[in-house]
Amino acid sequence: WGRMGAASGTPAPLHGECMYFYAQENIPLYYEVFGKGPPLLLIAGLASDSRSWQPILSGLRDTFTLIVPDNRGVGRSCQECP
Repeated sequence: WGRMGAASGTPAPLHGECMYFYAQENIPLYYEVFGKGPPLLLIAGLASDSRSWQPILSGLRDTFTLIVPDNRGVGRSCQECP
């Protein structure tokens, strides 16, 4: 994923060590990266955001590098942005 630094005035990460926005077709998608080890991409279900993974994150972050995005249109990702 390409990384775009968080814009000034953007709130702190929800639960990760780093937060980024990735622009796909000019739609910014929010994601957080934290932990160490092989990468593990956690994708939330329909209409959920990255917070749905919060109960299990502490058990995984010592074993994996977690990549936790907000799906398009939920959480901090836009459905359609100007």
